[in-house]
Parts: sequence; C-alpha cells; structure tokens
Amino acid sequence: MTQLEIEAFLAVAKTGSVTAAARRLFVTQPALSRRLQTLEAELGYALLKRSKGVRMAELTEAGRAFIPLAEKYDALWREAQAIPQQEKQKLLRLSSVGSVSSYLLPEVFSAFMAACPGYSIQFHHHHSFEAYDYVARGDEDIALISDDMFSREVQTIPLFREEMVLALSPGSKYSAVDHPTGLNGRDEIRLPWNPEYDLWHDFWFPPTLSPRVLLDQMSLLEYFLRREDLWAFLPVSAAERMRKVTPDYATTKQSAALAALAGLVPARQVNEEVLKKGGVEGFSTFYGYYMLQAKAKAGDYAGAIDNIDTYWGAMLDLGATTFWEDFDIKWLDNAARIDELVPEGKVDVHRSYGDFCYKGFRHSFCHGWASGPTAWLSEHVLGISIVEPGCKAVRVRPHLGGLQWAEGTFPTPYGVISVRHERQGDGTVKSKISAPKGVKIVR
Repeated sequence: MTQLEIEAFLAVAKTGSVTAAARRLFVTQPALSRRLQTLEAELGYALLKRSKGVRMAELTEAGRAFIPLAEKYDALWREAQAIPQQEKQKLLRLSSVGSVSSYLLPEVFSAFMAACPGYSIQFHHHHSFEAYDYVARGDEDIALISDDMFSREVQTIPLFREEMVLALSPGSKYSAVDHPTGLNGRDEIRLPWNPEYDLWHDFWFPPTLSPRVLLDQMSLLEYFLRREDLWAFLPVSAAERMRKVTPDYATTKQSAALAALAGLVPARQVNEEVLKKGGVEGFSTFYGYYMLQAKAKAGDYAGAIDNIDTYWGAMLDLGATTFWEDFDIKWLDNAARIDELVPEGKVDVHRSYGDFCYKGFRHSFCHGWASGPTAWLSEHVLGISIVEPGCKAVRVRPHLGGLQWAEGTFPTPYGVISVRHERQGDGTVKSKISAPKGVKIVR
C-alpha cells in the first residue's frame, strides 16, 4: 500500500469518476486504474463497482467503509512529510477552555507572536478533563483549564486568580442589586466556571434550582446578556472584554434603533440621545418602522405618533397616494405637489429625488417597504397583538400617546375585529371592542 494508491482512491471517492480523478491528479486514466487495482489486490476486496458503459465510479460498501481509514493514512503521510519542516520551525501546541480562549488568549497570542517570531501556534478547544489526556499523550505542550484533576502524568499549576463579577445588560432590572440574595436564581445564565465557584454558588442558590439558561460555551453568553431580565457571574477579565464590544450605536438613527431592539443599549437611552434629536431628520422609509418600534420599547408612543404625522404625513402633503420607497424630510423645501403641474421655480419631486430611481425622469416612488406605520399603528395604538396561533386569542392594550381617540379593524380567520378607543376626561381610555365568534379578547 502506497501513498499514490491512497491518493488515487480518495480522488475517485471525491470526484465520483475515474476520469475526473485522473485529471485532478494529472495522470492518465490507465495509470490511475492500475493504482486502484493494486490497492484492491493488497486489501483483498473490491473498492469500486465496475460495469461496462458506466462512466461514474460507484463505491462498494467496503469502499465506503475504507474512506475514513484512507483519510487517516493520508493525514499521517502528510504529517510524516512535514517533520523536517517542523524541526526547522518551533511549534507551541496549546489548548484552553472556551472562556479563556474567548476573552484572554487573543491578546496573549498577539504578544507571543510579536515576542517569538520563530514560533508557530497550534491551538485547540478542549474541556478540562479532555486536556489532561492530550497533555499526557504528548499531543499538547500546555493546556489552560478551569477544573483541576489528579493525574500521575500531568502537573497542574495555578496560573492566575481573578474576581468574579455580576454581569447585567444595560437597563437590567437587577441593576440595584448588591448582594446574591437580591437575585432570582431562575433568571440566571449559568456557566460551570470551576469547583471553587460551584461551592460558592451552591451556598447562595439551591443546587436543585434550574437556571433560565445553562451554557458550556462562552460564545452565546453575550447574546443572552442582552436581555434585561437575565444575569450571570463571570470573571472580571471576561466582563471587561464584553463591555468593550458594545457597538457605537449613535452613528445613525437606524443603527441606534436596531441596537435598542437587540437589547444592546437601553431603549430609553437610545430614544433620548439619538432618536429624539432633530425630529424626523435622518429618518428613512424602510428603517422608519424599526425606529418607531424602538420608540415604543422606550415608552415614547406620543413621540412615535408625532414622527408618523411629520414624516409620512409629509408625503401626503406632497400629494402621495401610496407609500414612497425613498423620502427625506428636506424634500419639502420649495417642492411642488406631485398631483399638479410643476409651477416655475418649484422643485419637481418626481424628477429630482429618489436614490433608488432614475433621476431626471418622472417616476413612481411607490414601494411597500415604507408601510411600517400600518403594522405599528395596529400593534401599538390600537394595541392589538396575537396571543394564540390562528388568532384564537388576541390581546388589546392601546397606547394613544397624544391622541384623543383611535379607531380601526383587524382581520382574523374568524372575521374582523373592530376597535375604538376614546380618552376620557380623567385621562383613562375607554374601549369598544367587537370580535367575531371564536376569538377570545384578552385585556
């Protein structure tokens, strides 16, 4: 059995054709066939099914079973060929648990490569118990672990210690908590840090209590910590690094709104610092919906309704009968209505504007992606949201903002829900709701 024979078999397995495999290896088809026949003779069984007139190569069951063995042989051959090069180049073989690799090692690797340019790094992720076996076999030079174990072959040395801190999202309901007793264990994002932490944790929180989220990798922690109702304990180095990755949300109103909706930044903070500034300046048709949603999340329903009136209302002021694909509030300056002949000295909106249209020609702005207010008004002003699939249960919780009344309908498979909300003299809202049979209204 030779490397050429293994190479020929793997090429056929990957391409599904002797002809294609020969072309890939830059050999003639008869030469490749001889290598395969020699390999089969040495093994004592057929690897390929051979039929006259069939151009594609089909593996036998034994051939399919032989693929992983052939790949191992090929990998060993390549490693053996690389030994002379490894002797010339120094190699650091290292592994670590996920938290260390995510939050500590990037800067360590950068400093190491700058200080030791003659070294290469070979890195793997391993759990603590796996790392002991790799180091014991000599497959790794060093492993950074969280859980130490007894081993006759591997020496365990404490490398560093650091404090554990409480990690919360901005605006968390636990922001004022200064003692473990103030935390609800069912809202925890639990990670198995080390035995010492487990002992401390079990003292304050019952071991039988199930956390909201249980993770064994750090990669998802940042996602779950966006929620304002969850908390986690983690090493201070990891917490500091996570704090650095918070994006700059103040570049545009669009990015600010998305940051608020993703839970990266408190919605009220985004609304006050970005969305309220300049009114509807910087608004856009498609992302306008997400800006309205962010304002709703911040509780600024009156501000959102005012934005709809000002921004989408400006389209109506210019004669729009549809939602426009593109619009900037600055278009109002000296603009003629689109439903009349353009007076001399006035700006022809249809001819002059529209980043997604042919400028210089009169064209339609009509586009459904600007219709976000229709869904937003139903969801937040009428306050209608579906509770159960198929609209079997629908919640109605209106937010009139600065409006005195709101009226509308909402379609369901059972028929139309009709709603009218009126603000009373004492500030409360009185609602009249008519729902078809089969729909339960939840207040």
